[in-house]
Amino acid sequence: MTLLDLDRLRAAPLCRDPFDFVVVEDFVDRDELTLLVGDFPAVPGHGSFPVESLACGPVFSRLVAALTGPGLRCAVEEKFDIDLGSRPTMVTVRGKSDGKDGRIHTDSESKLITLLLYLNP
Repeated sequence: MTLLDLDRLRAAPLCRDPFDFVVVEDFVDRDELTLLVGDFPAVPGHGSFPVESLACGPVFSRLVAALTGPGLRCAVEEKFDIDLGSRPTMVTVRGKSDGKDGRIHTDSESKLITLLLYLNP
């Protein structure tokens, strides 16, 4: 079973103000969401942690594989009309937010695109 509904990403409207973005409702398969949340790795505190530094269970590992696989890469390339073929994918995990999180900001010039995936049911 596929965790991510790439057809929903493809169908989501591309908004261009104040920057290019999409919002994809129900991007994670609802039947898998409960299992995925239950398999979420223990995160040692506030901030983002490289996924490789965490002990991930099998369902969460499937999510990481979907996030780093060619299917999502191609769908993002098509949606945003960019070439990610030679660019690395970095996956970080955040368990908790603090007061400084959530503000809109620009990242480094080398980062072409950011995907935020919220697992709230």
